[in-house]
Amino acid sequence: MIGLSGYYFDPNEPDAVWAGWTAVDRNLGILSAKAANGLIAKVVYEAKKTGRKYLRLYTTELPEEIMANKIFDKLGFKLYKKGIDWDGIELLYKQAQTESVYNKFE
Repeated sequence: MIGLSGYYFDPNEPDAVWAGWTAVDRNLGILSAKAANGLIAKVVYEAKKTGRKYLRLYTTELPEEIMANKIFDKLGFKLYKKGIDWDGIELLYKQAQTESVYNKFE
């Protein structure tokens, strides 16, 4: 397996789809980046079908998330709030307009 991804809906946020659980085997070099891009594209296509305005996710500034954050920034995700997880790590909550991200994959 090269990677996996998923998405979910928070009943308290009817205007958003949450992208989550994206993981890619970084040992595969450039193939890892292509796989990550493909996984995110699939989530975006599925989110578009829902008609929801925002695509949201959370990330951190930990070194293992550098590649993911570069992809998110390139797709237009912007920070909209911060939080702290149960281990004391700062979470960066980001969102982008679903339609805008979808258009980048067209």
